[in-house]
Amino acid sequence: KQWYQRRVRGAQSKIVISDLIGLNGARFSPFCWRAKSVLRYKGIPFETQDLSLFQIRGGACPLKHPTVPVMVHDGQQIPDSWDIAVFLDKKYPTKPIFKYPGIKESCLVLQNTTNLRLHTSVFNYGVAYKYDRVHPDDKKIYDEKMMVRLGLTLEQMFPKEEHFKGEFQKELGFINQALEKIAQNNPDPNQQFIFGEFSYGDIILFGTMRWIVFGVGLKKGLGEGKFPYIETWWKRVNPLVGVDPNVAEYYK
Repeated sequence: KQWYQRRVRGAQSKIVISDLIGLNGARFSPFCWRAKSVLRYKGIPFETQDLSLFQIRGGACPLKHPTVPVMVHDGQQIPDSWDIAVFLDKKYPTKPIFKYPGIKESCLVLQNTTNLRLHTSVFNYGVAYKYDRVHPDDKKIYDEKMMVRLGLTLEQMFPKEEHFKGEFQKELGFINQALEKIAQNNPDPNQQFIFGEFSYGDIILFGTMRWIVFGVGLKKGLGEGKFPYIETWWKRVNPLVGVDPNVAEYYK
């Protein structure tokens, strides 16, 4: 924590995002991916404060906030990925993510639906397969979470892979159908995003998909071509947020 405070005091003009990290650079949090994606899309430089879940629970996050991300911007501390996105879009209006009237409200509905429905299935399917990439101090915390949710430890979830995969892919089916209709109604590829043009709605889903990428890999998660419209959307979104869509890890 002292290292972090010195870093911020010495660079007040910089932006620092607290980020959940595992072993070998694995970054698990969909909410942190959302915040970082807004910054990358807008071309705003930033640094990360890498924290294990154990450190976050111990109060190492700015404001002693119990979750990540927390953004420090010129000394101002802003928690929550939604509040960070709203703040950045107002502060840096170039390349807006809430471009049209009503888009912010639509994104908020999408975020709440994604967090309540898709995140449950993603967590159950993906979290067990990152067990060997979790920081050792965090494994007990994840085991406690899974015992509350499912009565299982992470290691006990492995035999239930197909069950959790089916739940996850059922939710993806609804998204794939929606993207198919969008593509059919909008022949222009620049209009084939969640709400037509690229917006925070795409960043919401992107952050969630990054979760499954680190858990099991995108190809396995999507079922090898089972959701072609999601795959097309994914390849279109990645470059916009500064990520190379051809990197092998995304399709392992």
